[in-house]
Amino acid sequence: MRDHEVVSRDAWIAARTKLLAQEKALTRERDALSAPHRALPWVRVEKPCTFDGADGRQTLPQIFQGRSRLVVCHFMFDPTWETGCKSCSFWAACHFLDLVPKGRDETRLERNMAWVRLHDMPAPDRISTGG
Repeated sequence: MRDHEVVSRDAWIAARTKLLAQEKALTRERDALSAPHRALPWVRVEKPCTFDGADGRQTLPQIFQGRSRLVVCHFMFDPTWETGCKSCSFWAACHFLDLVPKGRDETRLERNMAWVRLHDMPAPDRISTGG
């Protein structure tokens, strides 16, 4: 580990302010890139597919459970592994925790997601990135 420079509070604030401007610029660039991504057209799922989960084998409409939208994430977990991918596990833990009211002044964290495994549909066609 390299030694870090020790500076005055004013020097630190100046350096942090400069870095914050760069972080905000990066956020604006990411937002600009994300907008057309969100605007991409959707594709109708034409092929039948089933998923294996805690409730047994289910179809795509059953996974939706009457909802209009469904978040699908690729979670790497090879059947030969004892645990899932560390990055995938961290992402899932951070993004799929809901605050659920427990009482007037209390909240509790509850995991609100169903884990299913795609059973009988081939992976989507890969898009060539030209690289």
